Amino acid sequence: LLMWDLDTGRCLRTITDAHPPGYAVIQVQFTDDPTVALFCDSMGSVYVMQFKRKLGIRSTETKCMFSGSHGEVCTMASLHMTLFEKHPLNQHSLVALATFSKVVLLSIGSRLEVLFTHPLKGGTDTLPLLDWFFVIIQTDEGRVVDPVLAFARSNVVMFIQISMAPDKQLVISHLKTVTLQYKVAALKINAQVVLFMDSTEHVHVVDAKTQEELEVVDISSVELIYSSSFFKSLATGGNVSQALASAGQLACYQSIVLHNGEIFLLGWKVCIAINHLHGSYTMTEPLNVSILQAVYALSLRSWEDGRLSFGSLLESVCHCCLLCFSV
Repeated sequence: LLMWDLDTGRCLRTITDAHPPGYAVIQVQFTDDPTVALFCDSMGSVYVMQFKRKLGIRSTETKCMFSGSHGEVCTMASLHMTLFEKHPLNQHSLVALATFSKVVLLSIGSRLEVLFTHPLKGGTDTLPLLDWFFVIIQTDEGRVVDPVLAFARSNVVMFIQISMAPDKQLVISHLKTVTLQYKVAALKINAQVVLFMDSTEHVHVVDAKTQEELEVVDISSVELIYSSSFFKSLATGGNVSQALASAGQLACYQSIVLHNGEIFLLGWKVCIAINHLHGSYTMTEPLNVSILQAVYALSLRSWEDGRLSFGSLLESVCHCCLLCFSV
């Protein structure tokens, strides 16, 4: 694990002992606290990293928050409340974990606390899915914005709302459970629509309020990029369970991104952008590799001349890499 300063391009930390050797890192996430990050590995364990700096010396303390012996964690989702600074939930740091058999909602603030658990069922070819979004609730005191956690496995999706009671106690309310006619391989949500990708690579755009299916998009031609090699831990000798390796065939957690009102699906040939606010979608045209090389070279030269920060350079390179996948 490496930590980079995106303004200067310096490598701040090289963390080699964060977890046992021989296992692949599957997912890394920061919390709203910039000194705390989480990651899970192919052993199914979740770790908390605490970043410290004393007398100019940087250090990292790592501890196991959830052991894979209690169930292999396949994915996690940290709740980010930075847009709602005055929300009472800001004092809590909420993280959802999903194993093959259950969803666990944790508070990892001053002390670790289990707030909610719910069983999950599904075949060996399905992974659990998580996503946070926000809803506006009308109360006697006015409108409030509360987070909602959606979790799914196979063809069942459940929604729970997290709010704060007047006595400062967390309240978790079941909103609804939806049973679909297909197995879900990916899940992305906002307050307007729900996007499901089924196991046959058809994206279903569903109205969040009416449950009406707005359209179905066949993205099989995109050749979506899957993270199967990480779930099989091929780079570290394949030291994973059969369940994780089998279900990992449909792992695409990092290939579907929600950004600025659109959902981007990263494929080997094209990048498809779905405007989930209006139920429409557009597909990019394949770009010439020479154009991408020119953009990269120009960005690199600008950085060397001091006209571009390392963060902007990295953003340009990431855009080039994203577009290269569409060639």
